[in-house]
Amino acid sequence: MNDPKIPDNSLTDRIRTIIKLTEYMGEGAFEFDAPISEEEIEPWEKMV
Repeated sequence: MNDPKIPDNSLTDRIRTIIKLTEYMGEGAFEFDAPISEEEIEPWEKMV
């Protein structure tokens, strides 16, 4: 999956990660208006 010619933190890898997260999260993945802060993530982690 990783092409040795492309550096690890490349745009391609970021896009692959976004695609994986989108598949994992479902349709609501891109409904956020602003970046998510640590304070917003903590309650979600407690629910899981």
